[in-house]
Amino acid sequence: MKQRVLSSAVVLFLTLFNLQIIAGTPEPVLSIGEADNDTREFLHAPDHYDQFNEDSLFSLGRSSSGSDWSYVHPGPEDKWAGSREHTFSIVFGLNKAVAKEETLRLLIDTVDAHHIHPPSIQVSVNGQTLGTSSLSKSEDDESVKGDLSHAEEHILTFDLPGNALNEQLNCLQITNISGSWFLYDHLSIQGPASLSATSPPKNEFAGIMSASVDPRILSSKNGPVQNATLQLFNHTNNSTLRIRVANRAHTFKIENGRKTVNLPLPVSNRKRTVKLHLINGDRHIQTRTITQPPGREMRPVDWVDPLAGTGQSRWMLFPGSARPFPECPDPSGPRSSVSGTEDKA
Repeated sequence: MKQRVLSSAVVLFLTLFNLQIIAGTPEPVLSIGEADNDTREFLHAPDHYDQFNEDSLFSLGRSSSGSDWSYVHPGPEDKWAGSREHTFSIVFGLNKAVAKEETLRLLIDTVDAHHIHPPSIQVSVNGQTLGTSSLSKSEDDESVKGDLSHAEEHILTFDLPGNALNEQLNCLQITNISGSWFLYDHLSIQGPASLSATSPPKNEFAGIMSASVDPRILSSKNGPVQNATLQLFNHTNNSTLRIRVANRAHTFKIENGRKTVNLPLPVSNRKRTVKLHLINGDRHIQTRTITQPPGREMRPVDWVDPLAGTGQSRWMLFPGSARPFPECPDPSGPRSSVSGTEDKA
């Protein structure tokens, strides 16, 4: 009887082993960083979070983790990063088309997260939102300063459906939509061994990296508006990109690289979602959904910059009396921007 049970177990093991061979074990299609519970291979690591100045953009074949992917991914609770959502983007191609019924998997391996305000992470690919996951609280915040002795690793997984992926060009975006920072250990897209990521076509990709809408109502030649601040990247042969919102299109002149632009939106009296459609020539590149808060009139406090003229005054530096007015515009935000022109119907 014992021999019969043992034989059955062996048969079951061999059957499952053969099925695994037939199905194929997922292999890394794309990988950034090393799965070593460390951050040192990334930009600004292990402790220079205060040097963070722009969202990361990783173009496969042209970028590296050490120079293009920040070890820390800040969130709306981080005043040192502008108190806004931050979107990191990965641009890549594939060596062949993925079947619509096939599913790849994204793994986000994190070293640690903020101990009071853990982040919520949203993932999208080519404008299609794939899901949102939240990280757990950690023991302390020393990991962002380089001390990983109390760091708590978490791994998030997201399914990438084949019908959301393109063969030549894909833009995967990871957005910290609420809470504070988290630290990267390793990212990978897993799929069949026959599939591999390739460099995107040269001068063929562009996208919206991040977007935020100011609640304050501003005056313009077309009436009152709310200003949306967008960070775009453009690596196409065309220096003119268009963004369509509802039935209006706005044109922006952007040379190769990144640019912060201002997009006027009609004033809203309630919180709502707005879809932005990025267009290059006659080709639709990306759809990005953003949240527009209800508009409010400008107040005297909105015109005050408490840091004006205090660049060399040590007693005014943070965390002293640097920002006594909490609703003042953040002086550390982007100073230069490009405003688009509205296309005439």
